[in-house]
Amino acid sequence: MYTKVFQEGYDLTQYSITDGVSSVLVRGRIDVSDSFTGDYNPFWKSQVKAGISATTPASGSRQVFNNDPIDCFQVLQNKAQPWILQSCQLIGDGIPFGYPNAAFQPAPSGLVTSVTNRAIRKFLDAADTARSSVELGQDIGEIRETIHGILHPLNTLREFTLSHLSNVLKRTKKLKAKHSLAKVAADSFLEYKFGWAPLAADIGQAYAGLTNNKGHVDVQPIHGGAYDTFPISKTLGVQSESAGNFYVQTDLFVTGSYYVGYKGGIRTSQANGRIGLAQMMQLDLPHFVPTIWDLLPYSWIADYFLNIGDVIRGLSFQTQNLTWGNLTIRTSNDYQYSSNMIDNYFAPAWTKVLRTINGGNPSVSVVRFSRGGISSGSLVPQLQFQLPLGSLKPWENMTALMVSRQADISRVARNLR
Repeated sequence: MYTKVFQEGYDLTQYSITDGVSSVLVRGRIDVSDSFTGDYNPFWKSQVKAGISATTPASGSRQVFNNDPIDCFQVLQNKAQPWILQSCQLIGDGIPFGYPNAAFQPAPSGLVTSVTNRAIRKFLDAADTARSSVELGQDIGEIRETIHGILHPLNTLREFTLSHLSNVLKRTKKLKAKHSLAKVAADSFLEYKFGWAPLAADIGQAYAGLTNNKGHVDVQPIHGGAYDTFPISKTLGVQSESAGNFYVQTDLFVTGSYYVGYKGGIRTSQANGRIGLAQMMQLDLPHFVPTIWDLLPYSWIADYFLNIGDVIRGLSFQTQNLTWGNLTIRTSNDYQYSSNMIDNYFAPAWTKVLRTINGGNPSVSVVRFSRGGISSGSLVPQLQFQLPLGSLKPWENMTALMVSRQADISRVARNLR
């Protein structure tokens, strides 16, 4: 284990120029320290190539300055004597000298959970793509439709739609009450959306997998990552510098970002470039329990609000198929400065004839990161309640769910009262 500290310094200067006479407005220096702590492994490339996990723990912090030099210029004209002009200019570095050393703000726990779960889901998706082609196990219960869909995909869609509409008409023919009609309509919508769409997707993936099962390598690199941002603070007027007939006010906006990334290599278990049929169709042991969950009646309703299926999938994943892997977590606090020119005169004898501003919008990023190996526990998502905002029409689907269960909801409401 070793630690390195990197010292960096930034000399900053701003000048004020009035009618051609220059003077130093402010001068300063910002000193920062970056650090890196970790284990040194000079053989990691050869180890990864040999299928050996070479990940060493590491962590560190860094401050990144993106200067944006500022140049402001304003000319005033005397109303009574138009030939008299007054020019004022402010030029120099754009990073404010009052760069704050505020306490580093970590990401909120809810955002950490959401980003981590998304990263795990993408990583496991990449692993399944490398080792198989389609989640066919849950379609065994609909094997006739699945086979027919592969042979005649457009006919399957047509027949499914027509038979579905016929069944809906039969259900509603004898109904008169509005609430009964609403319930049938909601149930019918859900049956169609969650009946045809997943089956059609699986059929397409199965066809592609069966026709492209060749050229697989022993170890396939995979990765999955997710990212999100969070607000921290907003401060107006963190610094003001006067330049004769105007002054520059600098505002500060601070936001945070959080990233989780999984990277590794996975054994494909190929033979002569081809993957076994059971493994390709995800009919192997690692997918047995997730398939059982998918086949449970109305399990998709639970997954609509709770990521139970993702948790089961993470628990069933076989980490021994990974040849190597690492998990990287990166959090940053990003300082964005914005400069504006404001009049510094109120004499009615003068009028403004020219104003320009360029630059003055620098940024600073304070980044902290950590890296470590992948364990079986790190690939199990945390249970998370969420509203289904990721779909194109979430409220439409949720409304159908609520309407189809309106009798149960009413009963619960009566009991609560």
